[in-house]
Amino acid sequence: MSMIPFDSDATRAAVAAAAQAVAAECERLGIPVTAEQCESLAIAVISAHQAFTAGVHYAHTQPHTTAAEPGQ
Repeated sequence: MSMIPFDSDATRAAVAAAAQAVAAECERLGIPVTAEQCESLAIAVISAHQAFTAGVHYAHTQPHTTAAEPGQ
């Protein structure tokens, strides 16, 4: 599993699509929001997802260890 670089075309497309989805949901709910706020929220969500994915990938590539017995 590899992460898409944040400045790649795929990530920019994902941010644009996410921003449009945020705008649509805000419009449906009657929440006033600017395009800049939608894009900022989309970037924050995608960044959090990339960080989570990197953490999961890191956890799966490290040797597994077990906790020490109590009292040791």
